[in-house]
Amino acid sequence: GALISHEFRNPLGIIDSQISLLRKEKALGHAQIDKRIDIMSGAVQRLRTLFDTWLNGDRIKKSLETADLKPLEINHWLQSTEQALRPLARNHRWGLQVLPHPVTVMCDADLLEIAVINLVDNACKYSPAGSQVALHLRERPGQIGIAVIDHGAGIAHEHRGRVFNAYFRVHPEGAVAGLG
Repeated sequence: GALISHEFRNPLGIIDSQISLLRKEKALGHAQIDKRIDIMSGAVQRLRTLFDTWLNGDRIKKSLETADLKPLEINHWLQSTEQALRPLARNHRWGLQVLPHPVTVMCDADLLEIAVINLVDNACKYSPAGSQVALHLRERPGQIGIAVIDHGAGIAHEHRGRVFNAYFRVHPEGAVAGLG
């Protein structure tokens, strides 16, 4: 709870400061409404992502036996999901590569969306502004994969075994917000 409270304060502070700036600009007669709305929208998206990650944490931990597996045409799903991901990558060049033919997979679309949003959010947070963040569908015999490709700092070898531990962060005191 303390960790989540800490992470929520940053986006709430951004929204609060933008409202304050908007009020001051309005009083002076030159409100930058579009700019303020874009910044607040990004902060709201960040809150939504943090909240969804927190709420779905227990569900993600459950075994695949409790997943709601249904057929999903993955090309179409990824193209639709991409629209929801674009606000996370507003400071990056965006790339998307789907398969040249329709492919249906059995999966829990909600859990898949949570995982992809988390990966894209991390890719954007840890990659330099202006660099590319891309989603690629990949196919091997009997397998379909989604690759999130970025040009960030990466994770040092000694920390890779812990990245799936709940709330683990390589640098918890760092400037980049997140739940791990």
